[in-house]
Amino acid sequence: MTNVHFEVTVSRPLAVGLIALLVLLNTYLVSKRLELRRLREETHLQHDSAGACSSAILHGPLTEIYNRRSLEDIAGRFISHRQTF
Repeated sequence: MTNVHFEVTVSRPLAVGLIALLVLLNTYLVSKRLELRRLREETHLQHDSAGACSSAILHGPLTEIYNRRSLEDIAGRFISHRQTF
């Protein structure tokens, strides 16, 4: 195995500029990550809320069993599925 050695000389203003660029890039990436996390949490909340709404539509509030609307929907899907055979 051979060793490779090289040196790079960079001026002070260029080094400072590169460090500043890395700091800005890191700040941007962190802000985007936080934004994605917030959007993911909002999406989960909306999904949970939609599930609760659909459950409330399909189940009676007191008995928590299927109501007429859900039974008609289930029967309609069953009949249409059987008619395809």
